[in-house]
Amino acid sequence: MKTLSKETSLPGAQAIEIISDRINNGEISKIISLGAHPDDQLFWAGSLRHLVDSTKKSSSLIGITDLTLSKGENGESLSTNHSPEELADARTMENYLGFSAIFDGVHDKVSIDFNQMDVPDGAISRYEDETVNEIINNEGITSDSVILTFNEVGGDNHPDHIATNRIARELAKHYGAALLEFGLPDNTDSTVKLSSQNMNVSRGFVASHRSQFGDEGSKLQDPHNLLVDYNSLTLWQ
Repeated sequence: MKTLSKETSLPGAQAIEIISDRINNGEISKIISLGAHPDDQLFWAGSLRHLVDSTKKSSSLIGITDLTLSKGENGESLSTNHSPEELADARTMENYLGFSAIFDGVHDKVSIDFNQMDVPDGAISRYEDETVNEIINNEGITSDSVILTFNEVGGDNHPDHIATNRIARELAKHYGAALLEFGLPDNTDSTVKLSSQNMNVSRGFVASHRSQFGDEGSKLQDPHNLLVDYNSLTLWQ
């Protein structure tokens, strides 16, 4: 197990370019998108697309795993009334559609795998050790992976997000993988300004999650309010 070292002065854009270079030279072949709930990738959807766009097309596809810990069964539903089971099914399908749409136009560069776990929504912190062990036993994470997830405050201080960050750090240490942590913008150096195209990618992801954002998701004009036009990130390696 390795010790993570934090690149404290690394600007966000430089962190993305470092990972992009490692993909292009073959050091990284897998991207693990690790969320607590089915819509959590909104924190890094635009940056994930930017990362794929900035890599060269080669004979080897970039392996991308959407790894979601809970089904979000205890969340609120804005679009209609759901039982917890119905909401879990709805959010899982929304995530499948939304995450796939992130890569519209570049599916020839990626291979996407979905893994929806069943850790209880709202109680991830109670199952951290079990979750880490289950992922280690069943996921194909290796040292040539980069894990994308929340920062240490969970992006927005959500307890499940914070627990997911701790899980990600344990996985990164176990595998010797790189780790990109995302959160709310805090300063210019650590923030990536997304292009208008990748802002639209993020809007599209949000719009897919009608149970969480209602029918207005596709009309969003100010994605900053939903954390999607700026990604503040830290690289651990």
